[in-house]
Amino acid sequence: MTNGNETILPAASQIDADGSAVAAGSRLDRAIGATVDPLRRNWLFALLLVAGWLGQAGLRAWFSRAQVVPLDNPDETAYLIAARVLGGGPAADFSGATLYQGGYPLLITPVYWFTSSPAAVYHAVLLINAAVSAAVMPLGYLVCRRLGLGCPAAYGVAMVAALLPAGFFYSEYAIADAIFPVVTLAWLLATHSWLVATSPRARYAAAIGSAVLSGYAYAVHSRGLVLLAGFAAVGVFVAWRRPAARGSVAAAALTVVVIAGAGWALDRYLASALYPEGTRSLSGQLVSTLESVYGAIHVAEMAGGQLWRLVLDSWGIAGIGLVAAVRSGSPS
Repeated sequence: MTNGNETILPAASQIDADGSAVAAGSRLDRAIGATVDPLRRNWLFALLLVAGWLGQAGLRAWFSRAQVVPLDNPDETAYLIAARVLGGGPAADFSGATLYQGGYPLLITPVYWFTSSPAAVYHAVLLINAAVSAAVMPLGYLVCRRLGLGCPAAYGVAMVAALLPAGFFYSEYAIADAIFPVVTLAWLLATHSWLVATSPRARYAAAIGSAVLSGYAYAVHSRGLVLLAGFAAVGVFVAWRRPAARGSVAAAALTVVVIAGAGWALDRYLASALYPEGTRSLSGQLVSTLESVYGAIHVAEMAGGQLWRLVLDSWGIAGIGLVAAVRSGSPS
């Protein structure tokens, strides 16, 4: 509707941070929209997101402040020494142990450019963990907004969800689990953006971003194979259902091959430097364990425990979001 030279949005719409009209959420959303112009409102929530990220990072740093040596061994030690090798430092012999992939050590390698003190390195790595892990909060906010929650409700859900163990606990250790939730959330957002993009430029950017995150997830942890499989499925779907977007599929495929290939080469380099007599084969260990009844039961118990933790975290986030959606009156 227009009034003179001004365009007035319907009462049920607001301007989101990307400049598009979105459905209004909670009563508080509508109250803010009525009293604050869209630009100031977007800046307000941007500042609140920065404050939320800083608060989450500070809380993580505070909880790990007393740690001076690795507590989760051999995982932390292996990751730290891998980063030291990538930074040009001396290696060690982990022959016969599990290969710890190079994506996370690559992130913390710059610490070794400035100090060689083990205590200083460890504290710096935990601060990097805190900063990266805290990104769960703003990313979670964006996910909630795309699911239809109003701004205040999305902010509250993201703040609480970032405190769940899956997104908080492992940030206190120098291991890949500290950053994997952030990589996963960013990948989900990039993949969704790829599916809903309305312009070729946005489609290519989202496709390449999703490919980079898929490849990096593979370089960080073996769980990244799940993201690679999901990425491949999305690529096949886009190529099948949207012929006009096949160029973005080709660009994404090339990107993921390059990134995943670089991750594979990085792992081979670390294997030669840190595992001169070979690494432990996890798949071979699984097969040998399943050969006995006791081993099969043990594997089932471990898998059940991991799935139970995943269910608790997932249902916790879903429950918080559902309550917030009902209370705010936003669409589900």
